[in-house]
Amino acid sequence: MTSSVSGSPQPNARPGSRQALRRSAQPTRIPSLNSTANRASSASCATIGDSASRCSTPVVPSPRTKPATRNSAAVDRIVRFASADTSTDGPLALTHPYRDDRWAPLLALALTAAALAYLALTLAGRRDIGAGLLRPPAGRAPRSWLLGSVGAFAVRRMLRPLAGWSAGIGAYFLLIGLLVDSLTGNPRFADLAAQAGFAGLGTVEGYAATLFALLAIPIGAFATARLTAFAAAETAGRLTLLHAGPVTRTRLLTAEVTTTVAGTAALAAVAAVTTWVGATVVGADLSLAAALAGTANVLPVALLGAAAATLALGLAPRTVTTIGMLPTAGGFLLEVTADSVHAPAWIGSLSPYAHLAAVPATAPDWAAVGVLVGGAVALIAAGNWAYAQRDMRL
Repeated sequence: MTSSVSGSPQPNARPGSRQALRRSAQPTRIPSLNSTANRASSASCATIGDSASRCSTPVVPSPRTKPATRNSAAVDRIVRFASADTSTDGPLALTHPYRDDRWAPLLALALTAAALAYLALTLAGRRDIGAGLLRPPAGRAPRSWLLGSVGAFAVRRMLRPLAGWSAGIGAYFLLIGLLVDSLTGNPRFADLAAQAGFAGLGTVEGYAATLFALLAIPIGAFATARLTAFAAAETAGRLTLLHAGPVTRTRLLTAEVTTTVAGTAALAAVAAVTTWVGATVVGADLSLAAALAGTANVLPVALLGAAAATLALGLAPRTVTTIGMLPTAGGFLLEVTADSVHAPAWIGSLSPYAHLAAVPATAPDWAAVGVLVGGAVALIAAGNWAYAQRDMRL
């Protein structure tokens, strides 16, 4: 069997016969455009899984359909095909143009557009030019705590450094407390320490008193560092607004020195508490009151270092660090060196450590404490006066 171009089966014809000649004389039939489009429409409907009701009517009507009906049906099918969704109909499809002509969906769209336009115009009238009502964060939120006074501002600047120094000093003296049993129970170590000028390491309180004397160096360094930072802030111009306001230089420096002294006292308390904790863990006989008394005993030396740094701030701001560390680090080196080389007694007495009692092993020397504190107050007053008289370093 062979098939013609039109698709209908035809019986075989013998070549050269009359039937073959008649068929060759007939014109060849070509498929119409309507049938091709209908087949494509049916294939697309089957592909997208549309319902049979939507695909029942051909996209291109047959030639036997009336022209007006053909045009209406074609436009309706095209609009439905363009606006239809595979699951739900959109607002345009709900209008059913050329069939039901529903105006409610179009009215809803128009009202929605009008409402959005009115809202946009209303919001535009309430915002600044180049900005919006919803502003993204430009940075972190303002931190205005401790900015109400000069003293509060000094405390604010000190808190972060104080936290770092507290962590370091606390860790060191916690280790000192944990080692109290192993070091005080070693007579050989106590003899060698006594030869080096550190007597009294054979008992828990003597051991604490000797090592608490070293505390004056780090807390004195903290006080010097704070006053050095104050001098650097003056040089960098960060204190210009404070100096331009109704705040005297004496008040500004007094607030800084007072805050610094309070910070040194807090560091001494941290050292006492951590030493007591370490000693308690290992079962050593060291009370918290004894530890606090031992660390408070070295505070006059640290206060003397802060006073020396204040005097340097008023007279020679570039030497604040050097002069501020003389009473603490310099005094400790002087005492150890003078004791090691058997220097004359008057040389060793130049060190403030030579006038401190071994607290908590012995009672405090209140006379020496009074002299050291009085000298520190005098140096702070002199530094304040010099700071108020000199020119600003900008």
